[in-house]
Amino acid sequence: MESPYFIIPISITFVILHHYILISEKNKLNIMEGDTSHDPFFSRNLLLFSSWFILLINLCFSWRIISLSLNTWNDNHILKKIINFMQLPLNPYILLCGFFLFLIGFTIRIYSIKTLGPFFTFEVGLKKNHKLIITGAYRFIRHPGYLGYICLSLGMYLFLSTLLGLFLNLLVCFIIYRKRIPLEEKILANFFGDDFKKYKDKTKIFIPFIF
Repeated sequence: MESPYFIIPISITFVILHHYILISEKNKLNIMEGDTSHDPFFSRNLLLFSSWFILLINLCFSWRIISLSLNTWNDNHILKKIINFMQLPLNPYILLCGFFLFLIGFTIRIYSIKTLGPFFTFEVGLKKNHKLIITGAYRFIRHPGYLGYICLSLGMYLFLSTLLGLFLNLLVCFIIYRKRIPLEEKILANFFGDDFKKYKDKTKIFIPFIF
């Protein structure tokens, strides 16, 4: 589990897939006639810039864990001392937990996007001729895509053994989703009326039957 033959390809794969999720979704921001956007946070250029900035940070974290697996890591450089802040030592149980959590989260995220089909958008808004999707994972929770992203991100940062990455990810997700989720549900409630109210009464936000 702590072998570089396992850590190197998995670390690189997780970072690439995480970046793919962000970039592929942000590249779907083309507004078609009849679409509406109500995004409360970012311009599109800032969204794309943030994706590349996150990639740079993740590459730094992966550089550290790869170096640890190769026994070449040391803290004799200021950059390495910064990267090493709030980091964890290599632990097979943490690596395994992160590995499976990432796979679960990635699967939920992709499945949610495929379920929404043409009605998926990274921005808060409605597509032309928007329909209320209540199939797939949406039968049980209203925001499986967000749950999937949280799980895959936490899994990646666990695998990269960084408490700093875990903390920053949870903080950013809390700030963004705390604003986006009520806004999304308000827009859907105004557009779909009683249909959305009935759907909301039967489902939870993130965890089926609990929350």
